[in-house]
Amino acid sequence: IKEYVVKEQCFMQRSYMLKTNLSGMEIKNPIIPASGTFGYGQEYKDFYDINMLGSISIKGTTLNMKLGNELPRIAETRHGMINAIGLQNPGVKSVVNNELVELAKLVDYKVIANVGGSTIEEYIECVKTIEKSPIVGIIELNVSCPNVSKGGIHFGTDIELLTNLITSVKSVTNKPV
Repeated sequence: IKEYVVKEQCFMQRSYMLKTNLSGMEIKNPIIPASGTFGYGQEYKDFYDINMLGSISIKGTTLNMKLGNELPRIAETRHGMINAIGLQNPGVKSVVNNELVELAKLVDYKVIANVGGSTIEEYIECVKTIEKSPIVGIIELNVSCPNVSKGGIHFGTDIELLTNLITSVKSVTNKPV
């Protein structure tokens, strides 16, 4: 027991040293799985202590439900894998009322909400809804997804459009974007 207590104290000291401020959101360490790789968090609760993470950037969420791309969506290569999920998600209202409510029961931190859309108006409405969740600390705009027919990478490759998107989203939220 004594050895366990000493190890726990060492872990807590190291953990404290990793405390990070991410755009005004205090996180206990800088370990944040990339958006989507941890789904909405609870998918990993039986395999990993998700409270050891600094935060989670949740799966990309859009205003309305998206079924994503047709199968197959993942292909293995000699050097890794390629995926084309297509932002499959249940829509922002379901994410706020179900996924984030369940995740809040599991974690002791705020999360990064990854939002996407096909138009600036869709991004705005999605942000207005998702920011109401008390577990959301930061808004991440998904502007690099080439696997959707409209939106995504279209915004990320046009500086004027991207500037307009960010300015528009910032006008409806006080959360960091």
